Amino acid sequence: MIDPKLKKIFKGYSEETFSFLSQLSTEHQIELADIIQKRLDDVGGPMLSTMAMASNLVPNMLNVKIAQDMLGPELAAKITSYVSVKKAITLAKSMRVDFLAEVAIHLHPEKVVAIVEATSDELLIKITRILLENGQYDVLSAFSDHVSPYKLKVLAEKLGDIKAINQIGQGMQDRKRMIETAMTLSDAYLIELMQGISFFGYYELAAMVGQMMDVTRQIRLLDKLNPIEAARIAAHYPPEIISQIIERIPIEQAVEIGLQTEGKVLGQLFNSLPVNHINALLPYLNEQKLLDGVPYVNIKRLENIWHELSQTVKNILIKIGLELNIKDTL
Repeated sequence: MIDPKLKKIFKGYSEETFSFLSQLSTEHQIELADIIQKRLDDVGGPMLSTMAMASNLVPNMLNVKIAQDMLGPELAAKITSYVSVKKAITLAKSMRVDFLAEVAIHLHPEKVVAIVEATSDELLIKITRILLENGQYDVLSAFSDHVSPYKLKVLAEKLGDIKAINQIGQGMQDRKRMIETAMTLSDAYLIELMQGISFFGYYELAAMVGQMMDVTRQIRLLDKLNPIEAARIAAHYPPEIISQIIERIPIEQAVEIGLQTEGKVLGQLFNSLPVNHINALLPYLNEQKLLDGVPYVNIKRLENIWHELSQTVKNILIKIGLELNIKDTL
């Protein structure tokens, strides 16, 4: 996978051209992008710096007209990088929204953020919608990593496009910020967000929801989702959270979660679930997944609860080989 920062450097080239760089780690891709960008800045820096200084001698409206009619968004963005933040904000407020959105594609995220923070919420949403129409999710993810919590909340709440929010959040370096922001919003919003997580398969975001939201609210939200959808999301929560949820929901829902859960996590769940839930749940689960979970079962706990397990569950455990681990202690 190519990091968004490196993609931006090679904008205009097909991704196949530089796909070999996906062999590098994310850290090395970012380092390479920084090196290339610095070299580009060093080459064009003196000219751009001179143009930026010249812009201070020209009225703002004329600067904007020159940028929009003659320079184009890419060169305008490069010159903007050399002017003060105050000047950049003044120019941005006078630009057409569609042109400003194109400029934002070529600006460093930190500069975009400085402009966004100083402009209206309405302008933020307009720019975001134009960037979405052009498929610029990487750009939106990059500046969402840096905007203030307030602006991030505005973006989450007013954009009106939960699927886009999911895609922006997935592309962020600090995805936790997006989840923290979403959790300050209503249950109705979070239900839509979770549906988007399921639709796109962004289960890393699901795991973050599981880590950060209290169990009572999670159960309330999961109960309002399609059972399979809810199970797919909950199955990616940390094992200790899944255990707490299973203890507080009907067995039918618990079975759905169990069927969606990977073997390793099932083995870990076995170590914390009450015996009555193990007896109710285990007979319905996939045998191969149970086998995959065997290395993660706490044998000491199995020994302690063996006499409380139903005969059906004992037979299942013996079938997947766990009797070899306990027969000498019984």
